[in-house]
Amino acid sequence: MSQHVEVSDKMKIMEHYMEYVLTNGKAPDNVFVFAAHCDISEATFYASYTSFESIEKSAFSAFLEHTLQLLSENEAYRDFQLKDKLLSFFYTFFEILTANRSFVLFVLDKQKTPLKSIHFFSQLKEEVKAYSRDLAFRKIDFKNNRLNTFQDKGFDEMVWGKLVMFINFWKNDTSPGFEKTDLFIEKLLVAYFDLVRIEPVKSVVDLGKFLWKETLKKY
Repeated sequence: MSQHVEVSDKMKIMEHYMEYVLTNGKAPDNVFVFAAHCDISEATFYASYTSFESIEKSAFSAFLEHTLQLLSENEAYRDFQLKDKLLSFFYTFFEILTANRSFVLFVLDKQKTPLKSIHFFSQLKEEVKAYSRDLAFRKIDFKNNRLNTFQDKGFDEMVWGKLVMFINFWKNDTSPGFEKTDLFIEKLLVAYFDLVRIEPVKSVVDLGKFLWKETLKKY
């Protein structure tokens, strides 16, 4: 029998789970143990989540929801050009990830294979793509039907692909305040918009130099 669940109850369970894994360095052994820790019944847990992994997936969705809420409350954001909207989106999202970095790294470290990562992030991917499609995307007329069609179909995939790249970079970023992640986001987006406008691509060269320097530091 289904049970009505308040959003606040789901958030409390999520917060308890995040606190548990950060304190103990691992997920609870089973739902019974975790329910006892939260002073709730197993039935109450399963009314909100089907597994610990479903909590982790929901946490990333909550981070995204918080990001979009903050952006929607910013009046200046509404009048931004597309590039600035995306920069604001990525910067805000990573501020929230950074505020929860220990938990995020705990979850990311569990995704040992690309296939598992694809499955785990399927929910977040669809939500990010939905946000991308909702943006007031000022299209560029390439005077070429094939390029225009690619633009229509590829923008949301581009945004998701960039987010994955940024997460991987941020995960290994050791710079103070993760300032190199901010720089990487800026350079990559500027380079992208220069490319789609077929303008002089000094920004692409700058991005290449940045990535080359970061690669050299690892060897």
